[in-house]
Amino acid sequence: MNSKLIIVEGLPGFGKSTTASLIKDILSEDNKEVELVLEGNLDHPADYDGVSWFTKDEFDKILSISGSFREVFLNRVIKKDHHYLLPYRKIKNEFGDRFSDELFNEIFKTDIYELPFDQNVELIDKRWAEFAEKAIHDRKTYIFECSLSRIP
Repeated sequence: MNSKLIIVEGLPGFGKSTTASLIKDILSEDNKEVELVLEGNLDHPADYDGVSWFTKDEFDKILSISGSFREVFLNRVIKKDHHYLLPYRKIKNEFGDRFSDELFNEIFKTDIYELPFDQNVELIDKRWAEFAEKAIHDRKTYIFECSLSRIP
């Protein structure tokens, strides 16, 4: 295995994204194969912040009450196995007050970090295993912007 992992972590607003991007640029200029994964990216194995996890029935219920956000949710949701991952916080940040507090609160009920502990650990462990299986076969340097408190 020749992949490498660089983790840039810190508090919001302290320059994690800027630092991670700078590291990526430096390594890319040196002809290294680099993948930058920012917080909120659904491919990030350590970060589920602002993401809800739904069964099909739960997601269908959200769609039925989502009004003008129905298409936005359908375009942003990721189907994983038999579940649906929705990065609702990114959507809220993008649309601001147009994303109602009522809808936000309904979606928040299934936030991954609100799930029972065993279920949360299972999801995160599975995600890390999928990443490790992928990373073991390449020579890429991965840069993760995240909080170490979310790394198992």
